[in-house]
Amino acid sequence: MSKPNLHDDILAAGLEALHSRGFNATSVQDITQAAGVPKGSFYNHFSSKEELGAAVVEQYSLRAAKRRAILADASIEPLGRIRRHFEALIAAARYLPTRNSVYKSFPSREEVGESLGTE
Repeated sequence: MSKPNLHDDILAAGLEALHSRGFNATSVQDITQAAGVPKGSFYNHFSSKEELGAAVVEQYSLRAAKRRAILADASIEPLGRIRRHFEALIAAARYLPTRNSVYKSFPSREEVGESLGTE
C-alpha cells in the first residue's frame, strides 16, 4: 500500500474549502479538518494559508491550461475537441462537489454516447 501524499490531500481540501467558502472565511483549521490531518501537518507542507492559496491558484491554472490545450489540439476533429473540453469542465466541476452539485446529475460520456448511438 502506498503512503498517502499529505501535501496533495491538504491542497485538494484547501482548493475545495477556498472555492466554497472564500479565502477570508476559510481557516487553517477548516482545511486541516477537511483533509483529516493535524495542524502540524499543514505547516510541514505550507508556511501559511497564503502559501496554500498561491498553490491552489497555481494548481487551478495548470488544470485550466490543460483544458485549453484540448481546444488547440489540431490532431482532434473540431467537434471532438469541443466535446472533450466540456467533458473536462464537467469533470473539474465534479471535483468540487460542494460548490457544483448540479454537475453530479450530468450524464457520463458513455451515457451520452449510448443515447446518441455513437458509442
